[in-house]
Amino acid sequence: DLLDQCLQKKFPNGRTKKVTIMSSPTQIIEVFKITDPRDGDDFKAAKTSTFGSGRYPAVVIYIESEDEVKHAISCAMLNGYNISPKGRGHHYQGLSNNDGQVVLDMSLMCDPDEFEIEHEVDDWILKDKGQKRIGSIKAGAGCTNAIMLASTYYNFPGDEGGLYLIGQCPSVGIVGFSTGGGSGDMSPYIGWAADAVLEFDLIDYTGKELMANVDENPDLYWALRGGGSGLGVVTKMKTAVVASPEPDEGTRKFTTILFEYDTSTSKRLKKLLSSFQDFLYDADSDSYRFGGGAGFNDKSSSIAGIYLGSAQETVDLFKSSGLMSNTMLSNKTAYYSKGYEKDQSIVDYQFHGVEISEFDSYGESLLFRICTEFQRGLSYYGMVSSLDWCKDMGIDSDLCEGVTVEAPPLSDVQVSFPKNCLDKTVIEAMAKSFLDPKSFMNRCGWEAQWQVGGYTGWPMTMAGGYLLPKMKVDVLHKLASKTGIGIRHLQHGAPMAKATNATAWYHRDTAILAEANSVDALEQTFSILNEHYNDPTKIQGYYNYANPIGNPNWRTYYFGDNWKRIAKVKAKYDPMNVFGHQQQIEPDPEEVARLASDTKESEDAPWKSWWAYN
Repeated sequence: DLLDQCLQKKFPNGRTKKVTIMSSPTQIIEVFKITDPRDGDDFKAAKTSTFGSGRYPAVVIYIESEDEVKHAISCAMLNGYNISPKGRGHHYQGLSNNDGQVVLDMSLMCDPDEFEIEHEVDDWILKDKGQKRIGSIKAGAGCTNAIMLASTYYNFPGDEGGLYLIGQCPSVGIVGFSTGGGSGDMSPYIGWAADAVLEFDLIDYTGKELMANVDENPDLYWALRGGGSGLGVVTKMKTAVVASPEPDEGTRKFTTILFEYDTSTSKRLKKLLSSFQDFLYDADSDSYRFGGGAGFNDKSSSIAGIYLGSAQETVDLFKSSGLMSNTMLSNKTAYYSKGYEKDQSIVDYQFHGVEISEFDSYGESLLFRICTEFQRGLSYYGMVSSLDWCKDMGIDSDLCEGVTVEAPPLSDVQVSFPKNCLDKTVIEAMAKSFLDPKSFMNRCGWEAQWQVGGYTGWPMTMAGGYLLPKMKVDVLHKLASKTGIGIRHLQHGAPMAKATNATAWYHRDTAILAEANSVDALEQTFSILNEHYNDPTKIQGYYNYANPIGNPNWRTYYFGDNWKRIAKVKAKYDPMNVFGHQQQIEPDPEEVARLASDTKESEDAPWKSWWAYN
């Protein structure tokens, strides 16, 4: 067809050239640079994403330069196709592979050797607490959480305390993560990921290169920070590196925790929920130095994450908050470590039901936390492992042992996984694998798991998540008892220190980001939440954990009152909705008409530059 003819002209070898999208000691995946449904397995591999793999784009193009972005935009525009820029394919409804669209896969646009790393000091959000930004990293749009964690680990030593906000899943792309809000373990200290972006490089629908920051195109910069993108193709992104708190004495420490509780009685569950909510909203405490997740139900509950400080400081804070009492904790044997050695003496009081590990760097603490999370739920992360992690990472097989995966979509599948996460060889191997853009750690999908586990496909859509503000404990208790509260991340502290219109990301009063495990559970959750709001339109959602399409209030659900301003920015930078999909704000039609009237005779009119390019 005409699109195919245009692509063959702009990309002469695109239909025959193979690109390597994954390379590890155990497996190499190569696909055609340009592939469509006629290509069978190549197309299947190209359109794979963690969720929504059943979608069928018109074509997938692996982008390797800014010029190729312009060529692809030109062909799509000339032939009436919408464009879907894809980072790493984690959209909960699969819309980065949207049906019938031209997908620009940006995953090859990431080279750690080309990162622009700066070391400069400036105030950050919590400047009243002495918080400082100590640098930044400018990286390509195809980079992931894992790559940025490893880059920070290697370029900002532990004694500097450099923190780069990432989510928990390694293979999530940084652009979608940040433009959709973005939350992770360090959010209470750093802010939303949208707050941490200092600059975007972008190519608009006319093929024009734009820079968006506080000085250049500030309206575009505002909208890209949490407005769900859909304004062009981001090619690079500059993000802040923030220093962890200065210690009162000694060197910086970083402490990972897992606290497990017996909540089998209503009284115990209510008490824990009350103490936890008070902990999150206590502006006078150091709770902003803790980030992570939690799970609450009427049988057992847990809190896990990282505290920016020593093990003893962690214990002191949680004890004073009523969250570390042996009368509430489970009877599980306690585990303590310092560095890479077990050490029962790192705190002044012994507990049960706790795991506490102290490290000298942020990178080590988060790599250890991710490793232990893998052990508890391997398949959740959706990476294309061969199911032998030691071979995948190129380390001695004696460091791994067989474990049985019991998490969806797998059951009773044997996986060879590191037997001890408290092993420096394992942590360093993870960091090395994280830094490699083509490693299995950075490639999302389920192919190996499908083949081994006999699983035929991930659901087209996920139930998604929701945000919780401070509310009556009775409502929280009902949620925990009826559906369970699965908290992925926390947003107390720094995220609440900014105004709702500071960026396009609106929600600034919700300390809890939770995820529903099914659509039925999500609907039941909304019913219970309405007891708090008494107005279903006030319930708040998290764009990066998008719910199934169909919510009539989706604009305010994700973007609050900011959605109208986002629509005006959209009218300026993407008036024809070239980069739109079902869950992105549309251009404001009145603003489109006004801008068209103002610019139709101007030499700077976007349509003139587009026609000149083509």
